[in-house]
Amino acid sequence: MKEQDDRLDWTGPLSQAPANAKLSAEFINQIQGNIEQIVRASGVSFDGTNDMQLAQSITDHALGADYALESGTANNYVLAISGSRYLPNQLAVGYQIRFRTGNANTNTTPTANYGGLGVKTIVAENGTDAIAVGDIKVGVVNTLEYDGTNWRLILSKVNTASETVAGAIKISTSAQMTAGTDDSSAMTPAKVNAKILELFTATKANTGETKDANGFIMKWSSQVSSSGSGLITQSITFATPFPTACVGFFGIVTTTNQAGACSIDYTAKSTTGVTYRIIERSEGTITTPTVIIFAIGY
Repeated sequence: MKEQDDRLDWTGPLSQAPANAKLSAEFINQIQGNIEQIVRASGVSFDGTNDMQLAQSITDHALGADYALESGTANNYVLAISGSRYLPNQLAVGYQIRFRTGNANTNTTPTANYGGLGVKTIVAENGTDAIAVGDIKVGVVNTLEYDGTNWRLILSKVNTASETVAGAIKISTSAQMTAGTDDSSAMTPAKVNAKILELFTATKANTGETKDANGFIMKWSSQVSSSGSGLITQSITFATPFPTACVGFFGIVTTTNQAGACSIDYTAKSTTGVTYRIIERSEGTITTPTVIIFAIGY
């Protein structure tokens, strides 16, 4: 060990001090003062007999220094460091701040002011795009990261759901529900119910239709035909066409003086209508018969 008189007074960085450096009491007190400030910033009273306080304070800063208290309004978030910790002198790239708020953002260009270090715009995580309305959420921890110009909002990453991976899935639009071809979105119970009603609920009226689970459609209507004898040819146009084809047709004659002596066949059918004939077999005259018509198709 060097004798006291052989030591060199040193005031530079400790990492560069020579082996015979002698530290002044002022320098040592400065180090001690900084250590005390670190301890006090963690919210505890300095205790010179507790040699664990510095380690505990460092842990406190590491775990909580990035949490801020928010006191602003929607779209203008005012953030203050929590507890008795000290603010940095200025913002630096990579700083992350976590906070909870009672106000979701209602525009796409909200701002944050952390510790009075400047009002900065909050942007999307890529640093370029604007965030969406409601991206800053109420009741959860929101995370911001400083990029040197703006605060970037770091949203939680959620897997996209698939048949083998649990995660989030997009809700189907009405157009996707109608098309029935999208395999990457999900229908809500309300949309499922609407689709079932669309597919299987009958139109309950004198003219209407119903559809079964296999896609077959039955249409019905009634028509007052012309009077006549022998063969009476008539046409009817469906209220709505079949999507693909009409595969069958039959009819019943009612409200006529010769109803019991009549039958019906058809000579042409299409997706939009049928041409049919009333056949009067008793060689009498049919007076304004009413015909109930049924057609089946898909």
